[in-house]
Amino acid sequence: MRVGAGDEHPDRRIVFLKGKFIKRDAGKIVAVLVAEYVGMFRIHPEMQNMDLDQFSTKNAPAILFPYLRQTFHEMLLHGGLPVSVIPPLNVNLLFPEE
Repeated sequence: MRVGAGDEHPDRRIVFLKGKFIKRDAGKIVAVLVAEYVGMFRIHPEMQNMDLDQFSTKNAPAILFPYLRQTFHEMLLHGGLPVSVIPPLNVNLLFPEE
């Protein structure tokens, strides 16, 4: 999984979350799925309660991850492949503090 941010506007960030899922059956690769989600997060300047850079590197990926996980599930389902359960995970643990 990879996270990127762009659009260095003072009150918004565009966050990219890209993931790759490799489906194996009996040790053989049967599918390689790649998906990317893009989210635009804005703050209201009068209601700011968190640093936007901190939010875009920690909270935004955690918000986008369930959508990425669901996309992989649906791609397998609609592709006629055995569906795997991708467990929830703590995305914040994947990206250590700088």
